[in-house]
Amino acid sequence: MYSKSPMRISFGGGGTDVSPYRESCGGMTLGMAINKYAYAELTEEEVGEHVLVNAIKDKLGFKGNIKITSEAQPFSGLGASGSISIAVIALITNGRMEKAKMADLAFEVERIDLGVKGGCQDAIFSAFGSFSYLEFGENRFSVLPMINNGFSEKLEGSCLIVYMGPRQDNILIHEDEARRTMTNIESLDVIKEIGNEMRRYARAGNFEAFSELLHLAWMEKRKLSSLVSTREIDEYYDEILKHGALGGKASGAGGGGYLMLLCKDVNEVMEYSNKMGYYPERVKIDWEGVKVYK
Repeated sequence: MYSKSPMRISFGGGGTDVSPYRESCGGMTLGMAINKYAYAELTEEEVGEHVLVNAIKDKLGFKGNIKITSEAQPFSGLGASGSISIAVIALITNGRMEKAKMADLAFEVERIDLGVKGGCQDAIFSAFGSFSYLEFGENRFSVLPMINNGFSEKLEGSCLIVYMGPRQDNILIHEDEARRTMTNIESLDVIKEIGNEMRRYARAGNFEAFSELLHLAWMEKRKLSSLVSTREIDEYYDEILKHGALGGKASGAGGGGYLMLLCKDVNEVMEYSNKMGYYPERVKIDWEGVKVYK
């Protein structure tokens, strides 16, 4: 028996799902689960120690061996650890736990028990799948799926992810953002406002305006911490905007990992990126979320 859970990319609201802003002001994320996955499998073989897996096993009182594999490296910005958590929880519970409870448990283990800094969105997208708008408050969240319409198809046809190399320390980035939250509250408010406007453009089917706001959101996100971007990311991003890209942002905390792009001309972006030594990947929306296979 094994389980499979998707990773995610987010378009709007990045950073507003992280404490203490989430509790004090309320956060949101507009994003989608994608066809990159983490897998968890029951096995008779002895497997190496994995802190996150062991913490979940202890929480659920499970004694068996679980082998995990992932199609993206941890700290690459696609929510791999949240995806691993959901895959393991689904496997142990045989998929019978409600998805919202899976997400709550994954958050509790990773963010509270293990003290890993970060936001709320990763496990939610992994559990539920879909292209969705998430709202966050203190100890609560809601999932509002977007309509599977022509706009979502446009996203799939126009979205690329580009691996920019190993990311800086995820914990340092989030700690730096948290230290600056009270001085950056205006930027986070703007990021949230832009995210809500992106939702309106998605509903209206206005892809170009949506992509322009993605660019503005990335400019605001970079104000949160000097660690969010790197010189290499900035140089590549500035060039690719001249060669078919409309907007983009670093996934997750930033500082490396995957850069996500929305493109006016996907072929031009891919051709120029290949010349620069970067190799974009197409992604599709995972509409189902975590699944268990017997």
